[in-house]
Amino acid sequence: MNQIRLSCTRVGPNSSAPDLVALCVSEGDRLPCTGSIGGDSRSNASRSLHVGGVHVLLCDGAVRFISENIDLNTWQSLSSMGGGEVIGEF
Repeated sequence: MNQIRLSCTRVGPNSSAPDLVALCVSEGDRLPCTGSIGGDSRSNASRSLHVGGVHVLLCDGAVRFISENIDLNTWQSLSSMGGGEVIGEF
């Protein structure tokens, strides 16, 4: 089955890794970015000013607080469409 992942889960929540964007206006540690990225290589991390994680909206309409310490594979599986992953509690 073809698996598509959203680009906002390339790295974990509140990651210090820079966003890969076409036009970068970095705000230091809060919103780090690298500019001049084109095509399918662009991505923005999920970031929040909340300490310890981010709020996310799930497809069923639920809003959850996700720890920035979540396992990266679990985090990426949450954004997968058609990947067939079975995700337990997170």
